[in-house]
Amino acid sequence: IGKVGQKPPKHRQYQFILLNDIEGIYLEEGVSYIQRPLQTSLEHEFLYIRYKKEQCKAEQDFKYDLLKMSAQRNQSIAKAVKNAKFKRAAVKLFKNSSANKRLVYALIQRQLKAELTKANQEYRDTRKSLSPPEHLAWLDWLVKEANNKNHDALDTLRRHQPEKNTTGNCFSGVIQNKAPFLNDQWDSITRQGTVIYHRHDTSIREDAKTIYLPHGWTTEGLKEAMHMAVQRFGEKISVQGEPDFISQVLETSLDIKLTFADKKLEQERQKRIQAKLLETKNAQRISRRNARRR
Repeated sequence: IGKVGQKPPKHRQYQFILLNDIEGIYLEEGVSYIQRPLQTSLEHEFLYIRYKKEQCKAEQDFKYDLLKMSAQRNQSIAKAVKNAKFKRAAVKLFKNSSANKRLVYALIQRQLKAELTKANQEYRDTRKSLSPPEHLAWLDWLVKEANNKNHDALDTLRRHQPEKNTTGNCFSGVIQNKAPFLNDQWDSITRQGTVIYHRHDTSIREDAKTIYLPHGWTTEGLKEAMHMAVQRFGEKISVQGEPDFISQVLETSLDIKLTFADKKLEQERQKRIQAKLLETKNAQRISRRNARRR
C-alpha cells in the first residue's frame, strides 16, 4: 500500500486477509525526531553518550541483582522441597505403624514450611535493602559530574541557559581566563551552572560571565570576590550594584591592581588613591619630625 490508512481499491474492499498472508508493508519515509539535548561540541556529545550508558548500566545492574536474588530463593525452595520428598520416601520404607508415619510426615511438613518461610523472608529482606537505580535527568547528571570537578559538564550546563541581563551587586568584563577559582574548592553548583563559594561569611556566585555578591557580604568576602574578578576578567572590570556596594568596592580597590571600566568610577578611585598617598606622606613627615625632636 502507498500510505497507512489509505482507502483500498474496490476489488479489495470487504475482504478479510490474515496478517500472516501479508508479505510486507512499505511506508513512506518521513522526518523522525529523537528526544535528546542539542549538542554544541564533540565533548558534549561524548558526555551525553556516557550519561545514557551509565543510566542503562544502572538499570541493567538492578535487574541482574533482582534476578540473582530470585534465583537464590528458588534454589533454596527447590532444595527444601527435594529434601522433603527424599525424607517422605525414606519414611515409606520404614516398617512402623501408620500413626507414627503420620507424625513423622507432619514433622517433615512443618520443617519444609519453616524452610520456605525462611527463604521468602530472606528474599524480602534483601529486596528491601536493594534500592532501585537513581534515574537522573540530564541536567541533574551534569550537576553531579560538575561537582566531581568535570569542567566539560559545567560548560554544558552553562550553554543550556539563555542570555540574561546583569543585575544586582556584581562584577563583569571581558573574559580573559577560564581557569577555575580556588582550586575548584566550591561549595555547590546550581542547575543553571552557577558556582557558589562561601568565603569569609560571604556567598559568592559565579557563572563565568558575572560574579555576584548577594546581600550580607563582608569586607574580606568582597576582597576575595574582587580578586576572583581580576583573575577572570583581567585588570579592567565593570561594577554595578547598590550605592553602599559601590562605595565599599571603591574603598577596597585602593589596595588591588585593577581599573574600572566606568570612567567616573575610575576617576573617583584615582582621587582616593592620591588622597591616600598624600595622607601617607604627611604621616611620614610628622613621624620624622617627632623623631628629630626626641
